Amino acid sequence: MNIAFVTDSGTGKSKEYWAEQGIYSLPLQIEVNGHSFDEEENIMIPDVLNYLHANVPMKTSLPKLGEIEDLFESLKEKGYDTIFAVPICTGLSSTMNALEMAANMLGLEFIGVDCYTTAVVQGEMILTAKKMWESGHSIDEIVRMLNRIADSCDTILLVDDLNHLKQGGRLTPMAAALGGLLKIKPVLHLDMETEGRIDALAKVRTMSKAQDYVINRLKEIGV
Repeated sequence: MNIAFVTDSGTGKSKEYWAEQGIYSLPLQIEVNGHSFDEEENIMIPDVLNYLHANVPMKTSLPKLGEIEDLFESLKEKGYDTIFAVPICTGLSSTMNALEMAANMLGLEFIGVDCYTTAVVQGEMILTAKKMWESGHSIDEIVRMLNRIADSCDTILLVDDLNHLKQGGRLTPMAAALGGLLKIKPVLHLDMETEGRIDALAKVRTMSKAQDYVINRLKEIGV
């Protein structure tokens, strides 16, 4: 079995960074004013933050299907027969399904593990998978370890409003309903229990109280 390890820009790292780790990364898409950009390539995190502060509407989507197919074709030509992927979680994106479909079309075996979040956890999981494989661990052992990592993590979000998240359909119904309540600052989270969708963890009246809630929660779990 010759495995290519694949992730996406949800990790917050560039394609060049992952190439240095021997891992392949695909850019998620960010649409601004009708123009689509490759995340971490021609639109960077500071750009996204500037658009958010300026209340510029943005949409996100999975990597371009043609780019996924091109990558997998090149991997097959290099002698890889298996794709091991840890993309952004299925609760936020259909990237996993697109990767699996592309692999199947090319006759490549596909192994995908849901990180139930994104960012740091996603990056750590794909890196762990590659290191374990190189150390002689079996696929079953690797998948069990990655699931343990995912199960141990909880991503907490503090936002001023839910407009962007509601428009993208990435909230659970309960969390979305909070967006209509006045003077409520919901503390949001996503993890394995929420199946990678953003759910309400708590609701408070001010951002300072939301911050206090998060700090106290971290203390409770011993962070």
